[in-house]
Amino acid sequence: LMKRVQSALHDLPPEPTIVVAHAGSIRAALSLLCGFDYRQSWAIDIPYAARLKLMLYADSPLKGSLQELRT
Repeated sequence: LMKRVQSALHDLPPEPTIVVAHAGSIRAALSLLCGFDYRQSWAIDIPYAARLKLMLYADSPLKGSLQELRT
């Protein structure tokens, strides 16, 4: 899963993009982008139909931050 999510993150265009995903792949993306250990990403409650806003940094495609979490 981590490898698939990493590949998908590399393929994202440089403009704002909507991605629909399940909680497991969202946790994988948080782990990759924010530097969380995959186990640490389970500390974030991601309920059904949650909306996250992630910022990917232009200087590194696998660095970013969680900007917003709405439930």
